[in-house]
Amino acid sequence: MTRKRLVRRVVLVALAVALTATTASATPNFPSAISSDLGLSYSPMCALCHTDGNGGGRGTVNTPFGTNARGDGLVAYDTTSLQQALDTMAADGTDSDGDCIPDVTELKNGTDPNVADSGETCAVSSTSALTPEYGCAIVSSASTHSDEGVWALLPCAWVVASCHRRARSRRRAHGRGDRETQQGGPSWNTRRAS
Repeated sequence: MTRKRLVRRVVLVALAVALTATTASATPNFPSAISSDLGLSYSPMCALCHTDGNGGGRGTVNTPFGTNARGDGLVAYDTTSLQQALDTMAADGTDSDGDCIPDVTELKNGTDPNVADSGETCAVSSTSALTPEYGCAIVSSASTHSDEGVWALLPCAWVVASCHRRARSRRRAHGRGDRETQQGGPSWNTRRAS
């Protein structure tokens, strides 16, 4: 295998890792877990928490209900944290849409806790201070940062640099030198000697 092919393969693998590291989808078991925990006759849609509708995805748990659930400890793919968040919301009487009906009561009544249905308005809970970092949508629960694809490229960059260094040392060992030496310019060895 030529060096050029090796470098191409390393770059392709690094690109594939970076692309798959950022792929995300909604946590598939959360709607049924909410239904089970609250004794609902239906499973809520992903849009209960995700602002991108029912597709889910990293950084899309931005609805008032979803933001409050995250603030109460919700962690992606962790049904225990979901149950605890729902319990805390019920105990606190969290009302994400400010219509004087607690979110858990709205879910039990089959209404959307993100939309004020009652016509009344109360003080809306403070949800805008939380910055979305993840949702029930990440594939890798170990990292919730958007730069994980960049970190996946570091080992690949190291391999490319090592291959380049090895090629340079082989050229020097065979008397071919590097481009500067061949073009009459100073090489690294002459710079050190002077």
